Amino acid sequence: PDAEGLQNWVNQLASRSVSASQVAGGFIFSPEFKERNYCNSHFLDKMYAGLFDRGADQAGKDLWLKQMKEGLSREGVVNGFFGSLEFENLCRAYGMAKGDPWPNAQYGTLPTGDCQYPGCTEHAPAVEWVIHLYATALGRQPDEEGRKNWTQWVTEHKYTGRQTVFLFFDSPEYKEKNTTDEQFITALYNAIFNRDPDPAGKADWLDRLANKGWTRTDVLNGFAGSKEFLETCNSIGIEVGPNI
Repeated sequence: PDAEGLQNWVNQLASRSVSASQVAGGFIFSPEFKERNYCNSHFLDKMYAGLFDRGADQAGKDLWLKQMKEGLSREGVVNGFFGSLEFENLCRAYGMAKGDPWPNAQYGTLPTGDCQYPGCTEHAPAVEWVIHLYATALGRQPDEEGRKNWTQWVTEHKYTGRQTVFLFFDSPEYKEKNTTDEQFITALYNAIFNRDPDPAGKADWLDRLANKGWTRTDVLNGFAGSKEFLETCNSIGIEVGPNI
């Protein structure tokens, strides 16, 4: 810290004109911190160090990582730390007012690029998802411009999750493959469920296409309405979106 900035914050905390949660939240949700694009693991390391004044215990960190994967926002994580007895005791020890929870929000703090922690090679969830769609729908790695553009469109909420998958499978590049229905269903399982199809499920989807008047868009909407896809979108920080 610069000396003047440090003293100003110390004076405000000591006089209780600002609370510990106000100051901590201001740092955590500042553009400077967000631009570091910390992956979930290193984000949690920073929370344990800054808000508990210790390293993370593995069991606690694993629980937070599980909840974040299931869609808990970073605001929700921070408020979990703010609401803990450990944070309250730390504030009391330093003579600070603990303060109120940070206003919760679903979007705005998830990373949009590669983690900037030294030596970390973790991609942001949105980047990983874009790479995954290129691989499962188009069968290739993304070109740098494509990866950058799709990541930006997804994280800026230009497209919902459902729209993004549709645009990949409706693209000229995919259509030029002239895939069979079986190939299409297999690709959707890998794109949306991140696994190969089970025989019964695959047969059911093929029957809908062949005998029940379903279009490929109908099938895509069926896949995108799943719990698995909701969890994927939550972990990225985007909405599933309505049917195409």
